[in-house]
Amino acid sequence: MARTKSFDPEEKLADAMNLFWRKGFNATSLEDLERELKLKRFSIYNAFGDKLQLYRDALQLYISTVFEPAIKGLSETGGLDSIQGFFEGCLDFYATQPQRLGCFICNSSIELGFSDDKVSRLTADAHEQLQKAFFNALMIEKQRGGLSDAVDLDSASRFLVTLYRGLVTSNCIEITTSWMDAYKDQLDLLTTTWRKL
Repeated sequence: MARTKSFDPEEKLADAMNLFWRKGFNATSLEDLERELKLKRFSIYNAFGDKLQLYRDALQLYISTVFEPAIKGLSETGGLDSIQGFFEGCLDFYATQPQRLGCFICNSSIELGFSDDKVSRLTADAHEQLQKAFFNALMIEKQRGGLSDAVDLDSASRFLVTLYRGLVTSNCIEITTSWMDAYKDQLDLLTTTWRKL
C-alpha cells in the first residue's frame, strides 16, 4: 500500500520559492532546502524531483502568485496613473523588506537564463507579459485622450520593462530613502511628460 504524504506539497513549494528568492539557485544547498522545507532529501526528491526542477516549479509559483497579481491592474485599470502606481508599489514593497530580495524573475534571468532553457523561457514569457501589460495601460490612456501623440506605445512599453528591471536589480544592491525619492521624482516627471497637454 502506497504511503500518503504527511505534508502539503503546495506549502513546501511556497517555502522553496521564498528560499530560492532570497538566496538564488547556486547559493541554496540541499541542506538549506532540508532545513527550510523541514523534509529529508529523499522526500524532496520524491515530491519535486531534483533541485533544478524544484527551482523551476518555485519560479512558476512566483510568477502565478506574486508577479501576475502585481501586474494585473495595469491592463485592467490602465492609464499613466496605474503605471506610476505600479512602480511606487514596487518601491514601497522593497522599502519594507529587511532583505534585498529583488525580483525572483529578474534574479533567475541573470543567474540561470543563459544556462537553462526552461528558466530562460519562463523569465522571457514573464517579461513579455509585463511589456503587454504596460502596452495595454498606455493604450487605455491613449483611448481616454490623455497620452501625448509623441509616445510610441511599443517603444514606451519596452522602455518601462527596462525601467522595472533596473529598479528591482538596484534593490539587490542598495536602495536608500534618497534614492527612492529621486526615483519617484523622475517617474513623476516621466509620466507628466507623456501626458497630452
